[in-house]
Amino acid sequence: MSATPVQTPDPGESPAAGRDGAVGVETPNPGDSPAGGGPVDVETPDPGDSAAGGAAPAAPPGRGLAGRLGFLALSIACFAWLLFRLNGAAAREGLSLAAYMTDVFANVEWVSWIALMIAYSGFYFCIDVLVVTRALNWFISPIRYRD
Repeated sequence: MSATPVQTPDPGESPAAGRDGAVGVETPNPGDSPAGGGPVDVETPDPGDSAAGGAAPAAPPGRGLAGRLGFLALSIACFAWLLFRLNGAAAREGLSLAAYMTDVFANVEWVSWIALMIAYSGFYFCIDVLVVTRALNWFISPIRYRD
């Protein structure tokens, strides 16, 4: 199969792309293969090649160590508060924390809880799809639900 390279513009012309919208892409001639189609030869640039002289874009700055330690300390504080509250409730009942939690989970109506969680998950999924679709449509071309 022979491929016809896309013509690149002269230096004085605007850098308009070829008929398929890509510069430097080779498109096959319709009569080259028996089915009228076939593989398309595409020239891919080297990873270091760019219009900025081969320099890769700078990575966004990450979180500092102080921020990570702050979130870790906040998480530990939340779990410590929860443990303190649960220990207090278990002590008021005269039980250990493990026995108290076993008693709590033994008295849960699991069927109604599962039904509530299924309904909540479905509702959350619908709201999440709506919000994500609206946000994406705000910034890029519309996305149909069935896509």
